[in-house]
Amino acid sequence: MTLIDSLHTLTWSAAPVILTLAGLEIILSADNAVVLAVLAKQLKPELQRRALFYGIAGAFVLRFLAILGAVWIIKLWYLQIIGGGYLIWLAVNHLTAAGHHDPTVPKFAGGGAGFWKTVVIIELTDLAFAVDSVLAAVAVTDNIFVIYSGAIIGLVAMRFAAVAVMKLLEKFAQLKIYAYVLVAWIGLKLMFQGVHLGLAARHHPWAETVHLTIPEFWILTALIVVTACVHWYRRTNR
Repeated sequence: MTLIDSLHTLTWSAAPVILTLAGLEIILSADNAVVLAVLAKQLKPELQRRALFYGIAGAFVLRFLAILGAVWIIKLWYLQIIGGGYLIWLAVNHLTAAGHHDPTVPKFAGGGAGFWKTVVIIELTDLAFAVDSVLAAVAVTDNIFVIYSGAIIGLVAMRFAAVAVMKLLEKFAQLKIYAYVLVAWIGLKLMFQGVHLGLAARHHPWAETVHLTIPEFWILTALIVVTACVHWYRRTNR
């Protein structure tokens, strides 16, 4: 269905579908919000929200193009492998340097080129996460306008969620280590998804073997979050 056709067939009955897609986008982007918060947190405080704003604004455009070319972007499984690899590198790079740097002392990237580099990384990271979002949306409806409306609501919610995570990391600096552990785990999930899609596209028998299920991902995610909460509680009650 083309964009013009989508507008012509749009009725109030599409509202529940839009809300459903927005809910799916929020659920699928929960881990994305953590990643965006960690990426923006590398900048000076006065630049963090602006980087998120520009990054999400660019994500609107990229997500629209992704939806228009849904068949095309689904084939870009290697984007998830590259994106996941970058997130793992980012986390390992921070965690290996953590022993030489006090996590309670802020360490920021500069403005200028560093700011725009972060904005571009935020946009490209969202594009990597967009693959499974587009897959889920296309499975619900073929109305491009409805899909994009749901994606916009989800992206706006993700922006506020990322700001909330940044505030949490500002208030409890020690939790930053666990945030990067979570980023590494999310990166591994992205790589698994990319390999799975790549093998599935070739009808390889290993496609289902190299597949991380949603329950498996959220169980380990919950364990990381619980461990972080226990660590924070023990430190604050010494």
